[in-house]
Amino acid sequence: MAYVIAVPVGEKTITHSQAFLKAQADGNNAAAQELISRVDGMTEDMLQLFLIQPAQFAKLSTGQQRIIDFAVNTANKASHMLTRQIFKKTSPQELAPLAELMTAQTWEAEEANGNKTRICVAASDKFVKDFQQAKAFCENGEAKENIDLLTGVMDALTEEILTNFFVAPTDHVKMGFVTKKALHVGVDGSRKAIRAVTNKVMRELDEQALVAFFNHFGQVILERP
Repeated sequence: MAYVIAVPVGEKTITHSQAFLKAQADGNNAAAQELISRVDGMTEDMLQLFLIQPAQFAKLSTGQQRIIDFAVNTANKASHMLTRQIFKKTSPQELAPLAELMTAQTWEAEEANGNKTRICVAASDKFVKDFQQAKAFCENGEAKENIDLLTGVMDALTEEILTNFFVAPTDHVKMGFVTKKALHVGVDGSRKAIRAVTNKVMRELDEQALVAFFNHFGQVILERP
């Protein structure tokens, strides 16, 4: 058994993942567009799970909702624009490493993952230790007292997701200086916008809402056989 960060994905992501893998294996030039559509679906999955859904069960002020809306809009636009800029002209042969990475990161639905197809990456020992400690504080009614740990775990989770599911695939594609610069700017903007949620919104929540917010994020930390 090993701990993983395992994010559930929706039917759109699954459908385009399968279509991409088939097109890439067949040498079909439709592979690039299927990959772009897959990333669009994955972006929607991430934003729904980590920003939109939590906002629906936590009573937020107008200012807090604006921070979340800004984060969603910023990340969505950056992903949509950059994915097309980076992948639209890539050949099926160039996309072979991405097909391998996608296959390696996919955890098909089974009992151990709640019967939900997920994309996953190994969680470090430090991350797991911090997460478990933060979860214990939530269970003991000590979340507000340990807000720095909770927001630190959330920031670390954000970084793992951005790095492994969005940036890592671009390492296998040739990019010019301008595109690389745009990628760094887009990712950094998304990172800052999402962190504003943890460092502004979460810090203002009461104990009950904070625990609910954290537990919602925490559902992606699982043990994989």
